[in-house]
Amino acid sequence: MSLKKLFHRDSLSTPAGQGVVAGITEVAYIALVAVFIAGTDSMFSSPSPWGMVFGVVSVLSLLVMSVAISGVLIFGWPVRYFWENKYKEALTSFLATMATMFVIFATIFLIAVISTL
Repeated sequence: MSLKKLFHRDSLSTPAGQGVVAGITEVAYIALVAVFIAGTDSMFSSPSPWGMVFGVVSVLSLLVMSVAISGVLIFGWPVRYFWENKYKEALTSFLATMATMFVIFATIFLIAVISTL
């Protein structure tokens, strides 16, 4: 199967394709949040009490927002299929999302382990 055929619009509109796109999007969002946290770490670790309060409020707000965004990305298509009584498609979409995220995680983890040797 060629890459052009694999990434064709029709193959990405299947439940498995939607799951793969959701998994890639979720990992990209996680990476974006990680870069943001790494870049703003010193801003929220203030020794003053008010700086600490603002830091905690900011982190918790980011957590709540991230949970909502991740919930939509991971469960959006499965819930839609479930409401349409398409249970097989719902499960396929969800499992494709989880499998994609696992493959990306395993790849990143192995690269990190190999690079530290």
